[in-house]
Amino acid sequence: MNKFGKFIVLILILVFLTALMNYFVNPFGVFNTYEKPSPLSNKFHRIYIFPKLKLKKENPDYVVFGSSNALCYLNTGKLYEETGKSFYDVVIFACLNEEMLKLIDAYTQMYPQEKLLVALEFDHFTEDRAGTLPDFTGKYLNPQEIIFLLFSQNAIKASIYSIGEDLHYKKLYYLNKLLQKNKNLLKLPFFKDFKGNCHFENKRQPKLRYSNWNERQFKQSSFDYFAKIKKLTDERKIDAIFYLNPVNAYALSDIYLSGVYGEVEKTKREIAKVTPFYDFLYISKYSSEPVSLKNPYWFNSFHGNDALGTVIMDSLISDKKPFGVLVTQDNVEKVLKEQRHLLENFIKEHRKQIDEYRANTGNDYTEEHDEVCLD
Repeated sequence: MNKFGKFIVLILILVFLTALMNYFVNPFGVFNTYEKPSPLSNKFHRIYIFPKLKLKKENPDYVVFGSSNALCYLNTGKLYEETGKSFYDVVIFACLNEEMLKLIDAYTQMYPQEKLLVALEFDHFTEDRAGTLPDFTGKYLNPQEIIFLLFSQNAIKASIYSIGEDLHYKKLYYLNKLLQKNKNLLKLPFFKDFKGNCHFENKRQPKLRYSNWNERQFKQSSFDYFAKIKKLTDERKIDAIFYLNPVNAYALSDIYLSGVYGEVEKTKREIAKVTPFYDFLYISKYSSEPVSLKNPYWFNSFHGNDALGTVIMDSLISDKKPFGVLVTQDNVEKVLKEQRHLLENFIKEHRKQIDEYRANTGNDYTEEHDEVCLD
């Protein structure tokens, strides 16, 4: 065999080994473990989302479409334990309404649905920039997607990274179970060190604040894409449950004091004209405490933890309604009046703490960590 033939054989072996790693070591896990919030992962999410859907194995009870908020609070394993229902998330960072329309259109072409959960974000109704999600090219992988899956540096890196992550969290889980039953082991040096470990879900970013609210205005162009989503689901006879994601009360107060809370109310009025929706964007017992290590519901003031996700999903799919208000065209003005009253009272009672929160400038990703809970 000449040198060229050996080179071709080597390439084929590398392709085969890469495919084995991506498929057998962590089956399609490459798509779910590279979740770091950075410009790189924003781009990566948009490249991988359609290949991910084309290779989907799950047949869940509920499919949730959303953005980074849903990505943070949807812990599908925990939701199954809590509700007995399986969930599948179709989410990308900063998913614009235009991109949401593409995702729902593509997904329901490949997998006809009777019901969907669609998470909406207030700030995405204030965006009129074009999305960067690639066009859907059909239910089968195209050559470009296959090459991406096999040779993408990020895909390979994510597969390797996910193996270490999976082992790390399994170690924490089983050690935690062991220490719950044998707390005397904490006297040993190894377990003393272990107690300082933290899970990703227990990180907090209490200083994170978006500081450009005064520039936000309702954009009809973005709303029109939402209206097209509703039209699409109606045409395909899909029962789409729309809901407006919450933010922490301190962030909502910031929006009010920045002079744009009227845009929130306008967004809700316009949505109600198109469809009833569940509203979680108001002051409640789940949102009123500041982001801290003691608050189980919030990762930062704009993104909930999985404890909040469980409450939201439970409110949407069960008869229990611990959180959320069903808003219709008939009750929207009454709801808005009550919510404004709650918010203004909250600001009066917590003005000093809110001003301290608003003193944070820009995106401060300073993190605090919980210890592993042994209770």
